[in-house]
Amino acid sequence: MMKVEEAFRKLLRRAGQGTASTEEYQQLDKLVQKKLVESNKLSAEEISNSRERVLGRININEGKKRKQIILYWASYGTVAAVIILLFGIGFYQFDQNQNLPSTTPLARVEIQTVSGDRQTIVLPDGTEVVLNSNSSLSYPIVFEENLRSVTLRGEAYFKVKRNTKKPFVVHSADVVTTVLGTSFNIREATDEVAVTVTSGKVKVNPVADESNAVYLERNDQAIYKANTGNIVLNSAEADLYADWSKEILHFNNVPLSEAIPELEKWYGVNITVKSANLFSRSLQGSYQDKTLKYVMDDIKFIFDLKVNYLNDSTIQIEEIAQ
Repeated sequence: MMKVEEAFRKLLRRAGQGTASTEEYQQLDKLVQKKLVESNKLSAEEISNSRERVLGRININEGKKRKQIILYWASYGTVAAVIILLFGIGFYQFDQNQNLPSTTPLARVEIQTVSGDRQTIVLPDGTEVVLNSNSSLSYPIVFEENLRSVTLRGEAYFKVKRNTKKPFVVHSADVVTTVLGTSFNIREATDEVAVTVTSGKVKVNPVADESNAVYLERNDQAIYKANTGNIVLNSAEADLYADWSKEILHFNNVPLSEAIPELEKWYGVNITVKSANLFSRSLQGSYQDKTLKYVMDDIKFIFDLKVNYLNDSTIQIEEIAQ
């Protein structure tokens, strides 16, 4: 126990100073995930109070690194508080032997991402979730006895651990997606939610009307339209919709008016288009683990454009004057 506690102290200190490496963040995450499974005696109030005390003692560095650390602690602050409570390392004292009433609500964890960031999360049941940029996933630190329920905002790809006795349910906007064990992508937009299945069988229904449920298998897609409350069924190349979870940015004759917002979200930048008629042009291509400059050079060559890098996060593109 002492060795684990010392390791956690070191990782916590380095994270707070902004000097932790990617590998150290991964080690810290593993410690978090390990304790999540064992932390079913914590109330939501205790977690919240501890989180405030923990965050109040972390000195965040300024600059670009600060954004990453804020993201980490905003995402895992509550979870870190769980570990601190269980380790008892002085941030907050908690009697692990106290008896909480059976009606105590389970504390929840919320993972949030910003532009240019994607995270892979392993849930308490072993389900793997890849969370896209500008998205959030909320789930209990321990699932209920007969149900695994999570809430999604944005986009995520799920590989659900099969458990026929405990359905896995995703709440996204006005849509409920229910599975036993499968893989699928959910993308929530302003006025619609799209569910695309890569394996297994999925049930999709509006929150307000379970009788309007549809059942999807591989390469089936259901799009819920918020303005009508209806579900539209399509055939889709499901693997293409899951490409982003493998760090593949895929464009299949996508207008630049749609491709540019995707690039902004993917790389965490702002792209300004000076020539409005460029928006009607379509982009075709796949980019796996490519830098922003590589993709922009490709677009520059394809459309004969001028690309100006105004600063690290702002790009301007325009047509070359004839």
